[in-house]
Amino acid sequence: MSERADTQASIETVERLAALARIAIPADRKEALATEFDSIRAYIAQLDELTLPDGGAPALPALHNVFREDTDAYAPGTWTEDIVQAFPDRAENALSVKKIISHD
Repeated sequence: MSERADTQASIETVERLAALARIAIPADRKEALATEFDSIRAYIAQLDELTLPDGGAPALPALHNVFREDTDAYAPGTWTEDIVQAFPDRAENALSVKKIISHD
């Protein structure tokens, strides 16, 4: 792949990340950011050169449950009406909220 194609792909990546972050990036900054992303990827690629001990990955400690017992549970429906009243819209039996994530 040519250097120009790599840069173009990186500029498209910058544009997609900017859209996800909902920020505007001036056109004259996109190429510079693409170059920075390339250097970040090269830095992270150094992990591929990492040599692990013969045993592979280090042993992990045993897992244990850190959650508390749920002893003071409320009766079902205790707060339902208060919650329903806090929502501005309903769609049949569901509470409707404003869409904040898009994949455009």
